[in-house]
Formats: sequence, structure tokens, C-alpha cells
Amino acid sequence: MNTTKNNSPIRPLLAAPMLLALALATLAPMSATLAQAPAPDKAPDAPESKPETPATGAKVNKMDLPFDNMGTNQSDPNAAVVYLIKVRGEVGTDFSATPLKRALEDAKKFQPDVIVLQIDSAVKPKNGRGGEGKDGENLLIEQSRAFDSVDSVTEISTVLIDDIRENKGWVKKPRLVAWVNRALGPAAFLPFVCKDIYYTPNAVHGGIGYLDYYFEGVGDVVVREKQRSLRMGRAEGIAVKGGHDFRILRAMAREDYVLSYTMVGGKPEFYEDMSGDTILTDDGNVQAGRGDSYEDYLRNTGNDTLTLTTPVAKRIGFIQGEAATMDDLAFELGIQRAYKVYGRRADRELAGWRNLVDNLTPQFNKLRRDLAEWRLEGENSSERNISRNKLKRIYLKMIDLVSKNKEVGRANGFTDEFIDTVRVRIAEVDQQIRLDRDDAR
Repeated sequence: MNTTKNNSPIRPLLAAPMLLALALATLAPMSATLAQAPAPDKAPDAPESKPETPATGAKVNKMDLPFDNMGTNQSDPNAAVVYLIKVRGEVGTDFSATPLKRALEDAKKFQPDVIVLQIDSAVKPKNGRGGEGKDGENLLIEQSRAFDSVDSVTEISTVLIDDIRENKGWVKKPRLVAWVNRALGPAAFLPFVCKDIYYTPNAVHGGIGYLDYYFEGVGDVVVREKQRSLRMGRAEGIAVKGGHDFRILRAMAREDYVLSYTMVGGKPEFYEDMSGDTILTDDGNVQAGRGDSYEDYLRNTGNDTLTLTTPVAKRIGFIQGEAATMDDLAFELGIQRAYKVYGRRADRELAGWRNLVDNLTPQFNKLRRDLAEWRLEGENSSERNISRNKLKRIYLKMIDLVSKNKEVGRANGFTDEFIDTVRVRIAEVDQQIRLDRDDAR
């Protein structure tokens, strides 16, 4: 593999924006685009449509019927049961543990043989703009910030693996399959949750690189690396739990991590240096001509960090196969003769959740703006304390909104740590109000 790069490395783009972004981390929304995320699926018809079954004439909730356009020989009593969960929007925001739990409660009724996560997910665009120019510079920062969503994916893995294993309502333990078209940004962690992974012919998987630049300029070297290691450890835990080689995930995440391989007996043998026959990622050394160009980055063609495509993933044995359609996937799973696909209610639950996120996010953004724009005003203590009470009301609204919508709040940067800080700030404001008396001056 040719590792020669051109002379327009992306590393210089990281330093200044990274420092600014991290300084404003609690005030900046998780945005910027890796790729245009698809519009949320339209919610399926409400359950008032109740067709009659030919056999009994009884009314059937449409939400309890399999999809008409998927499956073969659906009437076969031995037809395999597939439950389809479509992952759209941004993982950690538009797709999280809460709507997944609701979807799985529905899936449990059908006792599926297979649960398929159909993943077509990327980071949302910022203000509707794409990854060009200065927005593109922000994209470099957003890649490493994908690790802020690791806790959300850990919760998702708990729901998909632990809850199903331990809940006696699941008489049949379903096979868990990831079917990936795009898994970029926070979604990149999600396929690692599933034991079996299939890609579409043109799949891309990654977009979480440059973790080694996250926290740059914040604290000392030891503190920065500790924070990076904590996030990397959590992510690798997801991969190990799903039965996958953590080195693939590490190669996706860090520019300073090198991974190569040599095919031995038809299987890849990995090396954490460049001694293998094929280099997956190099060290991104600019002076040695190994730094990716900005164009490489935008096209997912560089090798400073790993972005998997279908041919590469097949060659290194990361995926079980390739499937362009549900029929193709059924063939790969060995159920093509007779199968039916449920998931209408999952569509509705996830669409409803995305609508909730769309409605709440502007409220979080307004609170963020109000906080950033607040200034202490007033010529006397009474006026100054009126100003301070405005600040206190902003803080209290934040706490109230987050307490009612924790997952959406966390995805918008209002983490538990941030809210703890807000509570401290409220106490400080109260103290300032008590101490600021004109007669004490």
C-alpha cells in the first residue's frame, strides 16, 4: 500500500480550533458534519388502521403486522422472525437507550430470531452547512468529540446485550446483527456492540479520529492523556464486549497509532507497527511525508486514522459479509427461504424520539446563548442583584430541563458534571446577592 502523502497535512488545522473548542466545550453544541445525516424517517401510520385477518376476521393493529415489502413466504409457520431497528440521525441524540428500550419491548412480543440494527447515521450538520472551509476545520475537532458519546453507546449495549440476556421475557435470545451503510461519528461505536456485522457495498465506518488531539492545551500532558485514555478504555470495552478486536477501534481513534497486517493462512495477522504487508494506519508524521491531506480527510481516503470501507472490512475479516438489500442480508443469515420482518412500532417510537429531540434542542441552545450573553449590570446593589437573579433563573431552567430530559440534555453538552457545576454556580450567586449591600460599602 502506498503510504506517500501530499504536502498539505491536516495537522495544522487542529491546534487553534481545538483549543478554542475545548475552552468552550460546555457552551458549544455537538454539531458539525461528517456527512449529511439522512432526514428522520416519517412516522408510520397510527394504529387506527386495523385490517382484518383472513383467517378469523379479527381486527389487527397495523403496528403488529410485518412489513409488506420485506420477507419471503411470510405465511410459513416456520418463517424466521426478524425485528428491524433503523438507526438514523446522530447516535447519542436521535438514537439512544430510551427509545431503544421501547422498541425492544415491542420486539419481545414477536420473540425474533434476529434483531437487525440498520445503521445509516452521521453527525448532524452545523447550521445546515457542510464540511467545507472553516466548517471543515471544525469537523476535525468533532471527530475526537465523538468520544463524548461513548457513555450513551455503553447504555445502548447494556440494553441490547445485558437486558435481553437477563430478562426472562426473552424466551428466545435473538441473534444481534449490525447492518451498516454509514456509521460515522458517534455511530462508529455502535456496530462493535453486535457480534455479527454486515456492510452495504458502499459502506463507510469511522469518523472518530484524532483523539490524541482532544484536550490539547487543557491542563498538563499527564492530565490530557489520562482523559484520552479513559475515553479510549470505555470505547474498547464496547468492542471487547461485542467480541471484536479493540485494535480496529484504536486505529480509528488515534493518529499516533500504527496498525498493519499480513495475510497468514487466509487470515490477517495484525502488527502495531508498519512491518505488515499492508498498512491500515501510519503515524501521520508530516515531516516524513505521512500526514494526510485535507482532501484525504474529507474523502475518507487517508490512513492517519482508519475509516473502514466494505472491501477493507471484508479483507481483514471484520465483517461477516456484504448485503445491499434485506433479501441479501437474509441470504447471508441463512433465512432466505422464509422470513418476515417486524418493526413498525420501532419506526414510530424512534420517529417520535427524534421529534422530541428536534423540539428540545432549540430550548437547550437558547439557554446556552442566554448564559453566554449574560453580563452583570446595575449601578447599585438592588439593580445588580436583579441581574444576578436573571443568571440564577437561567441556571435553574437548565437544571429543570435536563432533569426532565437527561439523555437529550447530555447529548447537547449538559452532562452530569456540567449540571453539578451549575449547582455550585447557583450557590455562588446566592452568596454574591447576600454580600452585595450598598450600606456595607
